[in-house]
Amino acid sequence: MSQFSPHFFVLEVILHKEYLTYFTPVTVSAIASVAITHIFNGDQPFINIHGVFTISNNVELLWMILLGVVMGLLAVVYIRSVKTTKKILFTY
Repeated sequence: MSQFSPHFFVLEVILHKEYLTYFTPVTVSAIASVAITHIFNGDQPFINIHGVFTISNNVELLWMILLGVVMGLLAVVYIRSVKTTKKILFTY
């Protein structure tokens, strides 16, 4: 089910009202991508990351918080630009 979480995110957040229009194509592409990845990689993960990742000091924590805020603001800009582009392209 974890492979389909981004699928539902795209449908719910980015596409909003056109959820049912794009449900089948997005679902088929998500299933195809999982199947193709499984054919080539088998049960092995796509990326192996070795080691322990921890926050070693408060400066790293502050950078991560700042990065989270910046990415949240960029997400808002992206969604608004998609809506504006839709309005511009589909008004004629």
